[in-house]
Amino acid sequence: MKLVSPGEAAANSNHISVETDEEFVRIGEMAKKYGVTLRTLRFYEDKGLLNPKRDGSTRLYTRRDKARLKLILLGRKVGFSLRDVKQMMDLYD
Repeated sequence: MKLVSPGEAAANSNHISVETDEEFVRIGEMAKKYGVTLRTLRFYEDKGLLNPKRDGSTRLYTRRDKARLKLILLGRKVGFSLRDVKQMMDLYD
């Protein structure tokens, strides 16, 4: 992870101050893309199902988080409890 200097960050106000080869999505974009609420994403994080990176207080979701959210939503759709979904995901971590 490479931190950008405050001057560089100020030069581009849309810039997230963490740079890597990974694409990050903020919580609002993640919620909109997958049709869930911000509260739902925070709840999944509290339950240990998602673990977004942080830039200060900003949650930054990676491809891994997106894949995990898809699995959570699919599991819920077919009737699994969140506990069941977490146990299955923990097998692969």
